[in-house]
Parts: sequence; structure tokens; C-alpha cells
Amino acid sequence: MSPAVNEAILNLSKRGLISRVSIMPNEAFVDRELKALKELNLSLGLHFNLTHHQPYRSPGELMKAWLLASSEKKQKLKIWVLQELKLQIEKMEALEIKTDYLDGHQHIHLIPGLFDEISDFLKQKKILQVRLPLDWKLLFTARFPIPLLASSLKGTLKTLGFHTLDFFYPSSSDFKSPESLLRALNKNAQKEILIHPSTRNDFKEFKIQDSYQDERVHEYQMLLALLDLEKIN
Repeated sequence: MSPAVNEAILNLSKRGLISRVSIMPNEAFVDRELKALKELNLSLGLHFNLTHHQPYRSPGELMKAWLLASSEKKQKLKIWVLQELKLQIEKMEALEIKTDYLDGHQHIHLIPGLFDEISDFLKQKKILQVRLPLDWKLLFTARFPIPLLASSLKGTLKTLGFHTLDFFYPSSSDFKSPESLLRALNKNAQKEILIHPSTRNDFKEFKIQDSYQDERVHEYQMLLALLDLEKIN
């Protein structure tokens, strides 16, 4: 999303804290640090984007349009979603990135019925692993729609032959200290763990609209402190 995000991901990947990276291929800074990242033998996936620099500015806006559109508008929306996926996969290929899995920016792939429209193309491209952000702890937070939608999609993914990983979404309390973060990561070591690090907040500098900004810097600082804590121990 930004140079500082790319820097953080590369640094943490080099230090062994990151093994999977989701890429937004149409972002302006996708080339920053990409060559070095590809040399690390990580699992790279498509961070399917329909709400950042797109006509729909939020997942709520997109879901409302998807669920409430007339038949004619819904058909046009389906065509647009599939076309966007194809364009983003093509850009991944142009960047010489093998797409190992798919997830969604702001979890847009969880919108009811949307995945059915893209599943055949994903199978055609042999992209059979999909992020399923099913962490029931989120049910008691402002992110409560995520596990509900993920739970609804779970059966569809299995029926269609897609694979998922167990998932852990760290909370702000997990990032309170290196010690609390270490406990959370150890407890969920066998799961896919979602992080959003950034070396600094450069979103305003590059006019990037996102509600999660300074928190990314804090995540990065806690992850670096975690490495120092492990050295001590």
C-alpha cells in the first residue's frame, strides 16, 4: 500500500517473522522491495481489491450494492468483479509472481454470493487456497461481521474444493507489549496470523485513505521488540 508498509514487510520477512505476503498488484508502490521479497521464497497471494482506489469505497458500500441491486445492475456488478479479478491476476503474472492463495482487501471475498462468481476462474488458475478469517473472538468486537460471514463461506469453500488455514486475528491487547504478543503468537503458532506492519505512517504523505494507520507502526514496533525479547530469552 505504501513504501513504509513494503519496508516493514520485507524487514520482518528477512528476520523470519513473516512467511506469507498478500500483494495488491495494482497499487502504485507494488514494485518497491518486490524483487528482494521474491528472493525470500515466501508464499505470495493476491490481496483481491474492490474497495481501495475503486468505485466502492468500503466493504459495506460494496455489500449493499451487491445484495440490493436490481437484476440488471447485479449482472453488471458480477461482470465487473470477475473482470477485476482477471486484471489483478494478470498483473501478478506480469510481475512474475506465482499466486499461491487469495484473500480480500477488507475481506470483501466474504460478501455472500461473491465467491461463487470468481471460483471457476480461480480453479482455472489453480488458486485453490483461500483465506477464511474465522476467529470467533471477533464476535465480541466491532469486527463481528467478519466471523459471521466467514462461517457462512466455510461450507461453500469446502464444497467447491478450496482449502483454508486456521486463522488468528490479533487484538490491540495482544500488541500491548512484546510479552503479550509472544503469548498470543505461541498460543496460535499453527494458524495463519494476520498482521499489518509499517515502519512509519506515510499514508498522508502519499494521500492513501485507510482507517488503520498509526496502529500499523505500533504493530511493527512490537514485532521488532518481540525479536529482541526472544534474543534475551
